[in-house]
Amino acid sequence: MQRYCKNCGKELKEKASFCSQCGQPVDELAEAAQEPVEEKESESTEALEIKADEPEPTGDNRIEPAETTASESEEIKVLPRRVSVFTKRNVIICVTVIAVLLIGFAGWYFYKQYQNNTAFEELMSQGETSLDNEDYEDALTHFENAIALNDKKAQPYEGKAEAHWGMRSYDAAEASIEKAKMIETTDRGKVVTAMIYADTSRKDEGKRLLDEVAENDPKEYRIILNAGKTYDALEDYESAEVLLKKGIAEEEDPEILKKLYGELIASYVGAGKTEAEIIQLLKEAAEKTGDTSYTEKQEQYIVKPVKLSVSSGEYDAPLALKAEIEDDPTLYYTRDGSEPTVKSEVFPAAGITLDEGEYTIKVLPVNQAGVKGKSVTEKYTVKKHQMTEAEFNAQIQGAWYHTDSMWELMVGKGMMAYGPIDHIGATIIGPYEILELMENGAKVGLHLEKGDDMNRSITIDFGEPGDGKILIDGTEYLAGEYIGNGRWAYPKIREKLGDGKGALMPKDMY
Repeated sequence: MQRYCKNCGKELKEKASFCSQCGQPVDELAEAAQEPVEEKESESTEALEIKADEPEPTGDNRIEPAETTASESEEIKVLPRRVSVFTKRNVIICVTVIAVLLIGFAGWYFYKQYQNNTAFEELMSQGETSLDNEDYEDALTHFENAIALNDKKAQPYEGKAEAHWGMRSYDAAEASIEKAKMIETTDRGKVVTAMIYADTSRKDEGKRLLDEVAENDPKEYRIILNAGKTYDALEDYESAEVLLKKGIAEEEDPEILKKLYGELIASYVGAGKTEAEIIQLLKEAAEKTGDTSYTEKQEQYIVKPVKLSVSSGEYDAPLALKAEIEDDPTLYYTRDGSEPTVKSEVFPAAGITLDEGEYTIKVLPVNQAGVKGKSVTEKYTVKKHQMTEAEFNAQIQGAWYHTDSMWELMVGKGMMAYGPIDHIGATIIGPYEILELMENGAKVGLHLEKGDDMNRSITIDFGEPGDGKILIDGTEYLAGEYIGNGRWAYPKIREKLGDGKGALMPKDMY
C-alpha cells in the first residue's frame, strides 16, 4: 500500500516515521494514502463526456467504470509542494526587527553625537571665558576636557596653548600649538604662537606671524585683541592701533568693544600719545559702548609711566629694587621678561630684593579702571659679592674685641696686633697679608715680629654689613669705640676707659 506525505505529497517509504522531503512526522499525517490525494478531474475526454446527440445509457447499455489498476495509480500526479506560511512570517518578522534595531542604533548614535557636540561647545565657551578672566588653570581644565570629547579639532589645542602661555609654561604651550597645526593652521594659532615668541626672545618671528594674520583681515575679536596685545608687547604700537581700530569699526557687541577699547587705550599710553589724544579716544569709547565712565573718570585712564630705582647692569647680591611712580596704580611684575598680567605677582611698595642670578624685570602699572600703562623693563646680573683687597683693608681698620675671652684685634697701616686685652706682653704684633679673598672677608696670614707662632693665619668674615661685628675663626668680635690718641674703648667690657686704662694701639699702627 502506497503512502504519501500530506504536507508535501512525497511518497513515503515503507515503515518510514518521517518524510524524507519535508521532515514532518508520519504519525501526525493521515496515512490513508492508498489513493492519490486528489482524484483526476476526468478519466479522459472520451470516457467522461456524453455526446450531446447520444441518448443517456440506461439499463444494460450503461457502461460501468473500470477498476483502477496499480499502473494507472502510479501515473497519477502528486500535488505540488505548498510553501510554508510560517516560514514567510518568520522572515518578515526578522527583517522588521533588524530594521527597528538599525533605526534605533542610528537614532542613539546621532543623539550621542548631538550630546557630545553640545558638551564640546559648552566646554569651549567656558574655556574662553576663563581666558578672558585670566584664570588660566581653569581654562586649561576646560580645554583638556573638550579634547577628550573631540581630539580632531584644532581649537581646543589652541586654547590650551594660550592657557599654558598665561601660566608661563612655554614648552607646554608650544607642544599644544604643534598638535593644533597637525590638524589645521589658523590665524588664532599663529597669534598664540606669536605670543609665545614675544615672551621667549623670538620677537622677529612673532612679528612676522602677526603681520600674516593682519593681512588676512581677521574678524574674530579674540584674534584681534591678542594680536593687538602682542604688537604692544613688541612695542609696535602703530600696527596694534591699526588692527584694533579695524576690529572696533566692525564690532557691535558693547562688551567686546570695551575689551578692544581697553587694549587700544593701553596702546595709546604705551606709544606715548598725548593726554589730549587719549581723552579724545575715551570720548569715542563712551559713545560707541554706551559706558559714560570713560569720560566721567577719564583721569583714571591716564597711567603715568613707572621707573625702577636701579637701571640695568651688573650688581652684587643682594640687590634692593624699588619702583618709582607718580600716581598710585597697582604694579604687576615678572622676573623672566614675560609680559606681566593682572594675574602676575604684585610689586610691593617696599620693593624687592634680588639674590644671585640673571633677571629681566618687567613692571606693568594698572590703574583703578583696569587700564594698563606702559611696562618698563630692566635687566640685571646679580652676583655674590667678591671682596677686594682694598675693601678688606678699609673695613678691617680699627679695634675689635671679644667679651668672654677678653681678646682683641687691632689693625692699622698693614699691621695687626692680636692677643689678650689685659696682657699686652702676650699680644702678637706684625704685618699681615691677604692669603685668600672670600665673598665677605679674607683669610689673612700674620708674619709676626715676636711670639711663639711666627706665621699664624686667621679667617675674618665681616658678616652683615654695618652691624659692628666680625667673625674671627668663627668667633664673634665687636667693634671698639675710638676715644682718641690711639685708644679704643670696649663698652661691653668696661663702662669707661680713662687715661691709661683704655686699649692702646701701638704707635706705628695709627
